[in-house]
Amino acid sequence: MFLRIFLGCWLMTSSLLAQPDWVKGKGTSPRFPHAKFLTGLGIATWHKDSSEAAIARQAYAAAQKDLAEQVRVQIQSTSESFKQQTGQEFSSSYQALVTANSQLEVVGLQKETYHDRKQKLFYTWVYAPKQDVIANYQRKLGQANQQLKDKFAQAKRYAESGQKAEAEQQLLHCRTLLSQQAPWQALLLSLQPSVASAEPSVALSKIEEALHQLISERANSLDDLAYGLAYQLKQSLDEPLQRVVISPLLYRESEMASSFSYFFRDRLEQELIQYADWQTMRLDDVQFNQGSPTMRYTLRGIYEVSGDQLYLSLFVKDVFAQQVISMATARLDIAVVESAQLAYLPVRYEQNAAEQQQMEIYEVADNGIDLEVWTNKGDKALVFTEGERMNVFFRVNMPCHVRFVYHLADGRRVHFFDQYLTADQVGKPQELPYDFICDCTDAPCGIETLQINAQEEAFTPLATQDVGGYRFITEDLSSILQKNRGMKQDEPMYRAEQRLVITTMEKPS
Repeated sequence: MFLRIFLGCWLMTSSLLAQPDWVKGKGTSPRFPHAKFLTGLGIATWHKDSSEAAIARQAYAAAQKDLAEQVRVQIQSTSESFKQQTGQEFSSSYQALVTANSQLEVVGLQKETYHDRKQKLFYTWVYAPKQDVIANYQRKLGQANQQLKDKFAQAKRYAESGQKAEAEQQLLHCRTLLSQQAPWQALLLSLQPSVASAEPSVALSKIEEALHQLISERANSLDDLAYGLAYQLKQSLDEPLQRVVISPLLYRESEMASSFSYFFRDRLEQELIQYADWQTMRLDDVQFNQGSPTMRYTLRGIYEVSGDQLYLSLFVKDVFAQQVISMATARLDIAVVESAQLAYLPVRYEQNAAEQQQMEIYEVADNGIDLEVWTNKGDKALVFTEGERMNVFFRVNMPCHVRFVYHLADGRRVHFFDQYLTADQVGKPQELPYDFICDCTDAPCGIETLQINAQEEAFTPLATQDVGGYRFITEDLSSILQKNRGMKQDEPMYRAEQRLVITTMEKPS
């Protein structure tokens, strides 16, 4: 999640003689209760070749990121109640929208700093009154609702006068405007759960009904489906997009893909290139290991099954602005997918979904440690087919212990290593010293998870057994999670956790 910060008044303290309470409390302070403030703690490690200004910028950026992470966790914890409250037509689409629209605006942000010269750590503490953030988003929602109402009225006038193309375009813009409101409403609910969310001026169901009357073609094949989605995206944007990465669709709100996801991604890309004149990029050509991806847009989506229908929702995101700029939806008879001999459910979906849910319980929210993990294909919608190589990179902002555990598709778990990162390794991308080559010969392909934990103190050892050069863990998942996250969750300690969900697949014939 990224921040766009509107700076109000600044409050700076430099190199205080005594540690501030938010340093002693490791990200908590009685002066800034969570009921009234959004807060974030950032830490940067001082290097001999670093300027003070550069270190201060790093700590400030980490504090912004930490604040955004706290908000993300709050939104995630209230998203289900928001869906129930507002009667969202596309429940999984809603969660995908909240994730895709990851920009957070914080007004009135202030900061304090502290430099621990002995430990060579620079701390930044940012905070903003919740009421200021709430008022800003209430204003934004009011303006967006008025714009939505005006565009829907204009679409109706175009339709009544027989201007079908113009009506379609206005309605597609309406849907994008509505999609941008979902995370704002979720944010307001997370900040003030006792207050009912404001209803959109035009419901999604009304927009979809109006679009259905204009775009009456029914998808009877995967080619029809790809064309219909490409048509919607082309009509909703002013010009063709360049440097777009198209990811496989994910099933529901999981990070899991299927053989249908993999096949349809290629078919959709062909249609967007030929019909919409898009210029796309392959993930293999995108540079991630310096933390600055070279694509400009991403197209991601989710699908779910209801009855005998498969429902799809696509979201086009501007990577620079961190904002959804277009949305498309469609549905298809499941029989069409089955006749193409494509599986729409990820391998071992029920078992993997249960494990993912267990991993989310008592999940470690980043605190002080800024842990970044990515692969040569990024960190979202990861699909590797037989023979493909996966490189894993990670980076931290302060000296700490790091643990890597890999959860295989067949239910076994491997402990790669525990490592202590020293001050000279901090801030620099580190590559996992393993060759990851997707191979479905000796072990089944499917959904796999790479779990990475970081903390101040050394980890409790895991019980393992060496088999074929791998250290397989002999403990159950509950015990592994407890040891990875610290035996005492309530003790003050800098911690962080990241998980990458990876779909491994046999090579298409």
